[in-house]
Amino acid sequence: MKKNILILILCASTVFLFIKNFVSASEVKDLNEKHKIKEEEHRFFKDGLYHLSKYSGYFKFPKNYMLESIDGKNVSINDAFDKTRPVLYISSNNCNMCIYEFIKRFNRYYHKKSEIRYAVFANGFNKRELYILKQDHKIHGDVFVVNDELDFFNTMDKAMNPFYFTINSDLEISNVFFPEKSTLFPDKIYFKNIGYVLESND
Repeated sequence: MKKNILILILCASTVFLFIKNFVSASEVKDLNEKHKIKEEEHRFFKDGLYHLSKYSGYFKFPKNYMLESIDGKNVSINDAFDKTRPVLYISSNNCNMCIYEFIKRFNRYYHKKSEIRYAVFANGFNKRELYILKQDHKIHGDVFVVNDELDFFNTMDKAMNPFYFTINSDLEISNVFFPEKSTLFPDKIYFKNIGYVLESND
């Protein structure tokens, strides 16, 4: 009888220690995840501030600047941006997988927001390439051909990375942001903040 009680006590102790260690391991895992998020937040703000301070100089489009749609029509930027709109900039200098990934993110965020008309500015592509890109990747926004004759595009293209920005009805560029292909976390913050900007649209 005493032997059976001893065995039960040992079993109970083993189970207790197992549960305690399991909980401790779970807590450690949770702490590691939280630490990882904090590190990611810190890196995002640090890198984001660097990118913004380096590339987000003031720029305003001339009112006579013309955009070219992929069907060959010339569109005045003044007509295309009668209110603030989000823009994705892509270049033939960018890696294909980067372009595809950030198109997917724009589509994912704006797909259910039909009231928001986003645009894609494409540099270094011909209209046929862009037509195929629009069809294959189901781009819901307007796709315009731009060139690097403007200082803004000439400078920004040196970053060798797609980026997001907005253009308001005064044709001013703001909210420039360089996303990272390896993480979605910064995008979530960016799209959330841009949502507030677009809700108070001019």
